[in-house]
Amino acid sequence: MARFGVFGWGIVAPKSPNIDAFARNLAAGESCLTAFDLFGPSTFLVGEPEFDFNDYRGWVDERFPPSKFPQLEQKMGCTTLYALGAFIQALQQNPGIEDTLKDLGPKAQVLIGTGVGDLPTQYNLSLELRDAQRRWNRFWASRERNADREAYEKAGDDERVRRSEDWNIPPDPHSLPADSFERESAYADWDEFWMRRSEPLREYLGECQAIESHGIEGDIDAGKLKFVPVGDANGTGYDSFGFQVHDGTELSASAYTMTMDVTAVNDAPTASSNTVTTDEDTTYTFSATDFSFSDIDGDTLSQVKIT
Repeated sequence: MARFGVFGWGIVAPKSPNIDAFARNLAAGESCLTAFDLFGPSTFLVGEPEFDFNDYRGWVDERFPPSKFPQLEQKMGCTTLYALGAFIQALQQNPGIEDTLKDLGPKAQVLIGTGVGDLPTQYNLSLELRDAQRRWNRFWASRERNADREAYEKAGDDERVRRSEDWNIPPDPHSLPADSFERESAYADWDEFWMRRSEPLREYLGECQAIESHGIEGDIDAGKLKFVPVGDANGTGYDSFGFQVHDGTELSASAYTMTMDVTAVNDAPTASSNTVTTDEDTTYTFSATDFSFSDIDGDTLSQVKIT
């Protein structure tokens, strides 16, 4: 029989952002379930997990460049972040786990169950893609950008019938009941059909193809390729991007990496206006805290200049 060891664990669940909260909820003996508000509004059958990825920012910033946390927060879906949070909890329980994983290097394996599949993100992205495609289709299907549609709608009934048969035009959505699902679905087919007959769209796509075939050497020499780090952020290996080079005939066989190191510079400290109160005929002795000193670099107050 195979033996397994559990050296650390973490949890993200309804009303339980971490192990300590989970333990308190178990001791209280109260339900953590919430009402299910149908698929779409509700992703989880038993309730939405209580979670704030910012709780793990310090841990991430200690081990990765400053750009890593914003990348994770912006590009990863909620279920992926839940898994990261639980994994970090496990590592924090037993520091030896992290050291061992580092020693193992590529020999270490991280196995994630399919339940962590990022369904909310996939669902939202599919809706965004559908809506974007329909806006694109409707834009190019409009009469202003489609001579065929304009001619069709100006034609008489007999001519419309002929063109519908010759061009295999889908049913006109205006003939269907208003606010019906059938009309909404028909609009999607209608716009897609006319989009494909748009001559301005074909010209636009041809221009895009021509632009993509141009080299960028001139733009680089003109200083148009720039890297702008996040304000007050720095670090070795701060960010990177991959690239290939082209000699006018073909691309390099290998891809290369450009890495940006951002050197820290001292930022001026800040303060805020303040009011202090003292009794009549009573001397007030100022302290450093009265000046609301703050420094993003973590420096301490050195002196105060009275102006």
